[in-house]
Amino acid sequence: MKVYKIRDKKTGLFSTGGQNPKWTRNGKAWSSEGSLKSHLTQHVQGVYDYNLRSYRTVKVPKNWEIVEYEYVCNQMNTYPASVLAERPAKK
Repeated sequence: MKVYKIRDKKTGLFSTGGQNPKWTRNGKAWSSEGSLKSHLTQHVQGVYDYNLRSYRTVKVPKNWEIVEYEYVCNQMNTYPASVLAERPAKK
């Protein structure tokens, strides 16, 4: 199974997604090329500019690149969801 991320070539950080993405070491992984394309299309449509009373077109920056990973599950562990819900938060 392939997963996709958006990386900023200048910083090496990955996008967290959303209209105004944050950039982190891990970022967000999209599970299909189609969902990633949909996200980029949403980004290109831009943000609503209240002064212009219309959407302002935003271009995908040239320093963004797509990183494609092959996800391979070698071992799977399972446990009840309640175990995680009851575990104290990490500090």
